[in-house]
Amino acid sequence: MIKRQVSIKVESSEIAAASLHIALPWFTHIYTIPFLCLYPVLAYAYYVSFLVTRWSTGARAWITTRKANTLQQADCIRIVPAPHRGLGEIVPLVKKFHLPCCLLPLAISLFDLSSSCVISFPKGLQSGATADLISLYGKNEFDIPIPSFALLFGEHATAPFFVFQVFCVALWCLDEYWYYSLFTLFMLVVFECTVVWQRVRTLTEFRTMAVAPYPIQCMRDNKWTVIQTDELLPGDIISIVTRQHSETNIPADILLLQGTCIVNEAMLSGESTPLLKESIALLDDSENLDVDGNHKNAVLFSGTKLLQATNGGDTPDGGCPGVVLRTGFGTAQGQLVRTMIFSTERVSANNAESFLFIGFLLIFAIAASWYVWVKGIERELKKSKLLLDCILIITSVVPPELPMELSLAVNASLVALSKYAIFCTEPFRIPYAGRVDVCCFDKTGTITAENLVVEGVAGVDSTDRLKLVNVKESNKETTLSIAAAQALVRLSDGTIVGDPMERTTLDALSWELSKGDIVPILFRIETHVNNLDCVGGKTIVAAKGAPETIKTMLTDVPSFYDDTYKWYTRRGSRVLALGYKEMETLSSDKINKLSRDQVESHLSFAGFLVFHCPLKHDAVDTLKMLRNSSHRCVMITGDNPLTAAHVARDVDIVDREVLILEVQENSSNGSEEIVWRTVDEKYTLGYTTLMAGDGTNDVGALKQAHIGVALLDGTPEDLQKIAEHQKTERIKKVYESQLKISARFGQPPPPVPVAIAHLYPDVVDAQKKAAADLHNARKKNPMEKFDLASITDKLAEMESEDEVPKIKLGDASCAAPFTSKLSNVSAITHIIRQGRCTLVATIQMYKILALNCLITAYSLSVQYLDGIKFGDYQVTITGILMSVCFLCISRAKPFALHIASLVYITDLSRIYEERGPIDLEAKFEPNLLNTAIYLLSLSQQVSTFAINFQGRPFREGIRENSALYWGLVGASAVAFSGSTDFVPELNRWLQIVEMNASFKFKLTATMIIDFVGCWLIEVVCKHLFADLEPKAMITRGRERRKDLEADKKLQ
Repeated sequence: MIKRQVSIKVESSEIAAASLHIALPWFTHIYTIPFLCLYPVLAYAYYVSFLVTRWSTGARAWITTRKANTLQQADCIRIVPAPHRGLGEIVPLVKKFHLPCCLLPLAISLFDLSSSCVISFPKGLQSGATADLISLYGKNEFDIPIPSFALLFGEHATAPFFVFQVFCVALWCLDEYWYYSLFTLFMLVVFECTVVWQRVRTLTEFRTMAVAPYPIQCMRDNKWTVIQTDELLPGDIISIVTRQHSETNIPADILLLQGTCIVNEAMLSGESTPLLKESIALLDDSENLDVDGNHKNAVLFSGTKLLQATNGGDTPDGGCPGVVLRTGFGTAQGQLVRTMIFSTERVSANNAESFLFIGFLLIFAIAASWYVWVKGIERELKKSKLLLDCILIITSVVPPELPMELSLAVNASLVALSKYAIFCTEPFRIPYAGRVDVCCFDKTGTITAENLVVEGVAGVDSTDRLKLVNVKESNKETTLSIAAAQALVRLSDGTIVGDPMERTTLDALSWELSKGDIVPILFRIETHVNNLDCVGGKTIVAAKGAPETIKTMLTDVPSFYDDTYKWYTRRGSRVLALGYKEMETLSSDKINKLSRDQVESHLSFAGFLVFHCPLKHDAVDTLKMLRNSSHRCVMITGDNPLTAAHVARDVDIVDREVLILEVQENSSNGSEEIVWRTVDEKYTLGYTTLMAGDGTNDVGALKQAHIGVALLDGTPEDLQKIAEHQKTERIKKVYESQLKISARFGQPPPPVPVAIAHLYPDVVDAQKKAAADLHNARKKNPMEKFDLASITDKLAEMESEDEVPKIKLGDASCAAPFTSKLSNVSAITHIIRQGRCTLVATIQMYKILALNCLITAYSLSVQYLDGIKFGDYQVTITGILMSVCFLCISRAKPFALHIASLVYITDLSRIYEERGPIDLEAKFEPNLLNTAIYLLSLSQQVSTFAINFQGRPFREGIRENSALYWGLVGASAVAFSGSTDFVPELNRWLQIVEMNASFKFKLTATMIIDFVGCWLIEVVCKHLFADLEPKAMITRGRERRKDLEADKKLQ
């Protein structure tokens, strides 16, 4: 039958022609089908290019901006921070003004200025310049923006690892593993939410660090006026004075122009000893001001506590005048707060190693996916399914647990260190601690204790110059030299503050510092002078300092001078030479005009003040432990070389004669002279260095070392008081929450816990009366006692247990990345131990994940093509059990033996069960082969953790890690229960088929042989290939020490 097209005749002058049609489906349109395959590609390209701009500011700058040739053209600026100082960003560029240098006498130059001028003395700001300065520097406050939870979670959710993991979850869903995929996604989201919530809470607490603004006298428009401290700007002249009814916190970094101040810098350095700050009034006019170096003692730092301000000047409130140098985040406190904020960002052991690790695994994954593709094409399998399988194999090289484990490895060390009162502002340095080769120690305050003991005065007894004379029995000149050459200050409450050595000396004299005692001129100790001069009272010049320095100031140097002080320094004593001279009576004006050279000349010898420097109680044991653990110990000190050598011998840093090289000050540069070379040349030798000091005069070394540790002066008793106070605050917080709940539901308030009963006296009295009435009522109907107080205590303890420590001002020192609140030298061993633990845990985890991924690649390729599948329940249960173990981080195992076991069980299963046709599209159906491979794989994952767990001495033993131990026991129980059919109901629920006795025996035996064989291979490989020999610098002298120890035992 021939279909004829119907013709249409149109009788209309307005229509030229018409025809009949049948509409085709939209997907068959010519503009749809040819481009249908391009839509996913374009969508993928769009989202990847969008996410790349979130991951990298460099990519964002390349994609969304173009280079500007001039400042006028630019409308945004890319900021690239230093490593570990936050993330880069592209921000709008605000162009408003250009200030001449004269308006900013002492401010920090943010950009190069077109002109410069010299300012002899600051004169304050004019009101006309303040608006522009506020726009440039901002208000004097810590404005820490707190992103919303959704915004922070969006940042985490677009991170490369998270995006990749969600992509993997979607692929598993396509492969019909719904439960496993949802469980993995739930784990990822919960972990990210926990991290985000922690960051929000920490940032919220950082906002509370800012001091509330208070009124202060400030010179504006050449007159004094009262402004708020948050309105201060660089260049302002203010009056520094203590407030009457509250603590006085320094509002900015301020240069002291006149007078003296006593401050407590515990908020910055962690050191609670008050410090004396002196003005720049006595500086020579020709001297260049260096506020971050030689003249740091004239700077009051933001956040420190002002205890006393004296000898101010012509200010309205009698305070000390000072000029504002830096405000807000530009201050020393602001820089420390920024460091703390950076420490809250996600940390890991080593991101570079992570990508190298993934790249190595990618090679095996590509090989496995290539095998699947080639074999699948040969069998004429569905290409879309093959493509999905190949992508799954490649993505399996990035385990979902990787970023989580890298973060936990470092966070676990932070928690452990905080329990020893050790805080870290730069967590990325913790892995470096595990690689330390050389441990450097300052002497005074680090190896030796701060509490010096005055032994007496030597060189004053004419019959025996080595005889020590009690300071109370010394002659008048010696006594006045000791008493006058000091910088102690008496506070209004009677407290004496200053150098502990000087306080000890004054106590030994049994002298007291009275309120009216003053020192008209004070020349501080400097690194190149080492002396302290005072002029006061009867116009007596008193000096004390290093014997080598005082010797150059004496008119007549005694013949016994060198022999006497060297005799004591060889014994480890600290020796200070004393000098004095009397001058004619001078007026205060003439005294203030005296130069340093006039004072430090023609002195008379007054004896040697001798101190005993006791070692810290744990110094010897700690350095011995470090030496036995293959660390080279070095002492760096500016003290007398003979004293340093004696102390070094006491702690076994040296065990032979010490060579002392000394350069004379005015010697020629002949060929036989010693040539000193910069230490920078040694940075490339590959040694990882730790420096431990007290954070006072060793800040430079602490910052340059890979690991800097500041040991403060805290005691266990002090920390116990702090811990009790914190516990009280937690109990109070829990109790207040209970009060709110009781009030909300109209219930009487709960009993007040004993620890905070003194805070709620009215509630306690009312409850005592109610309790007495209740007691009488219950005599008739006794009931079991409900101990709410103990429950409150438990809740308070649970709140802080195993939580990543939040660093607060006063915990950390701006001098070093690590701060120990205790003065114990053992803090060094704790830090190194945690560093090694982090490294071991990271390496263990890398090996475990590598082997698991290789086994997964084998399972998804060779075994998959043989028709082996796991049930959704099986995969989910395995994931839960292994996640428990992954959270406890372990080590690795030999890969070849596991593959051999898998191949053997695969062949064995085919003997006991006839192999049917392989249908890769079929749903999971339990059979003997799937059951055997599942149980063997579970057993192999258990051996991954159990056999190769790296326990002591690097970390706790496997039995001590209860979570890991019982997690492995549970996983082993599931595996061997399944292989022996010990609990049939559990096997049926896990979709494990029944097996005959012979197969069960062979399967169980294979699992045991695999386990034992891996253990034997690990032991043999560790013995043959482990490189435990330290570097040459550490091993140098080892044989000599062994011989010395052998000689000591024979004696």
